[in-house]
Amino acid sequence: MLRYCITMANFKDCPTFAVHDDYYTPRYAWEQISHLIPKDVVIYEPFCLNSILSESAKHLEEITRNVVLSDTTWDFFKVGAVVKQSVLSCDKKICIVSNPPYDRKILEPALKELINLDIPFIILLNSNTIYTNYFNNIFKNHRKHLQIVFPSGKINFEKYDPETKTKSTTSKNPFYCTYVCYKMNIPTKSLYLDKRIKAKTTEKTKKQLKAQLAVKKALDNYKTFFRELIIEDLEKEVEAEV
Repeated sequence: MLRYCITMANFKDCPTFAVHDDYYTPRYAWEQISHLIPKDVVIYEPFCLNSILSESAKHLEEITRNVVLSDTTWDFFKVGAVVKQSVLSCDKKICIVSNPPYDRKILEPALKELINLDIPFIILLNSNTIYTNYFNNIFKNHRKHLQIVFPSGKINFEKYDPETKTKSTTSKNPFYCTYVCYKMNIPTKSLYLDKRIKAKTTEKTKKQLKAQLAVKKALDNYKTFFRELIIEDLEKEVEAEV
């Protein structure tokens, strides 16, 4: 079973991660760049195919309060263009925020497709990736739109234990990560994150919870509308091919 993006495909190139293949993006990875995500966009989290344990889309929605489109049955390479078309047809802006697979066999074609779709994006990558030949070749003619946001310190991912069916945060990630941004027009002063933002749990009053519930209901309704439109467009494409 192919499991990509939020599970980050696999870490077989890193001995530390060789035993466990299922890793997930922690909430704080999106919290610390939430100020870089425009409030007037629909967020597309595309790399969750078969990743039923991923909470990335949920985290993004809670943190940004934007509409977040994501589905564990959607193959980015087949659905990406339709999602873009559906959102733009509603006169809405679209932005990709995701943690794609780190396996080059998936990552390289994914980066090419991201450029082909020409959707502004923020993706979390192993920092070593930006020094590879294939990365530089893919972005060779698009460098003016490319920006790198550097976090403070390493990002530790969440590891899934199939025996206990629980996730726990790793403490010794062997590599550093960076946020690769495309057509986001981020101010230069914001390209370095001053400190790591950790997830916090705070008690909310009944009034705050009621307001939050109302916002969630509105987002769910809006998200349902987009999903139905995307499914309809996908069905049209299938019919056209037949």
